[in-house]
Amino acid sequence: MKRMILILAVGLILAGCAHMTPAQRDLWDELVAKGEPIAGYPVPALSGVLSVLPGGGQFANGQIGLGIVNLIFWPFSTLWGLPSAILDAGTLRKMRSVEAYLQKKMSLERARNR
Repeated sequence: MKRMILILAVGLILAGCAHMTPAQRDLWDELVAKGEPIAGYPVPALSGVLSVLPGGGQFANGQIGLGIVNLIFWPFSTLWGLPSAILDAGTLRKMRSVEAYLQKKMSLERARNR
């Protein structure tokens, strides 16, 4: 039983909560290959530092619900809060870069069609 709980805990810590779709991942790879600008927010290191406070990293990432959960389950949330905040910040940063690129592309297409 203890082994199962440990495996589950490690899985939750490593999984993170923010996920990119396969299409977003493919577009991210294209953006990196083209050298497109990367969104500056959230910063994984800052999220990690703020995770010292219960929910701080999640609040910094804009994940208000997770931040509240971490506040409620403190001190146990310190087990998953730090790795989750850092991993999610990196994923959210990629997702926001993809979204910004798509918005820019749509704006350019609209301007051409006018």
